[in-house]
Amino acid sequence: MECPTAGLADALSVWRRWGFEPWSHEELAGVRRRVAFKKTAFLGEVAAYYAHDFVVWTHRGDPDCRAVFDAWRPQADVALHRFVFVMERVVCAARRRSFWFGLKGYLEVYQYHSGKPAPRGARDLTDLIDLGWQWVRDNAGR
Repeated sequence: MECPTAGLADALSVWRRWGFEPWSHEELAGVRRRVAFKKTAFLGEVAAYYAHDFVVWTHRGDPDCRAVFDAWRPQADVALHRFVFVMERVVCAARRRSFWFGLKGYLEVYQYHSGKPAPRGARDLTDLIDLGWQWVRDNAGR
């Protein structure tokens, strides 16, 4: 079932500007990006790890949020997986868990409705969602 928030897909130029690409997994759809973090020292790069950010607007609501939380698995070199589900009604603002006590990374699943307070750990992503909505409003009917 498609969530009525799918109009955000029309703002692909906004998403690409911030490094996102279209993404889908089973019945979920939205955008994702991979952000690299590098630790450097006097002799050069010491370590590199990644964060994966997902903004999901096509979903079945809270059941899909719970399914991602329960089924998502760690990936090599990925320290953090963040999902923000764009919702009509927020049921649970945030869920967090670690993989192998944090040694294999973390998973954060957020729910967000534009105009409502943003979850603290996802404010950077919710600001981009709001920019996407602004683009949709400004370009409606073009």
